[in-house]
Amino acid sequence: MKLKTCTGLVLVGLFFSGIGTAFADEVYTAKLIRKRGLSKDFVHLDLRIRERATEEQAAALRKILAEQGTDALMDALRKGDYGEARVTGGLPRRIGWVRVYPGQNGSQVIIVTERPLYFPGEEPEGETSGAVGIITLEMNDRGQGRGRLAEAVKIDITEEGVLRVEAARPATIEMEDVRREQ
Repeated sequence: MKLKTCTGLVLVGLFFSGIGTAFADEVYTAKLIRKRGLSKDFVHLDLRIRERATEEQAAALRKILAEQGTDALMDALRKGDYGEARVTGGLPRRIGWVRVYPGQNGSQVIIVTERPLYFPGEEPEGETSGAVGIITLEMNDRGQGRGRLAEAVKIDITEEGVLRVEAARPATIEMEDVRREQ
């Protein structure tokens, strides 16, 4: 299996800062895009979030990474239960982590799913070697935005504090028409 390392992605804040407060359920919708030559295929994605991770939970993950390493971190991310991600026609995935990072004109939402999401019919045979799905949403202050979906087999933090994600698949899946419905 060939691994791709993505350093310095927008995931730098996976465990740092952000907000995690009590709130009503959030629902995000989006179109996943697959380019085939000059054409594009689309499939619908629903993200139903029941809660966000708190700073205390983020501190606990940082401690797991520091004391037990990346495998223990990946296990902890898979065990969370913050909601559900569902691609139309595909298998649902439990959301194991959610953090929201407010900005000047919107926010960034980082979501980790227990296993990666795929276009319907493209799920690999068997397990994906312990991989998780990582979704990043860039939302404006009107609840609209764009995003990306990637598969991660290892997550680590460099000495400079930059999150390094290793992926088995070389490309991310782009998302458009991202909307916060609730």
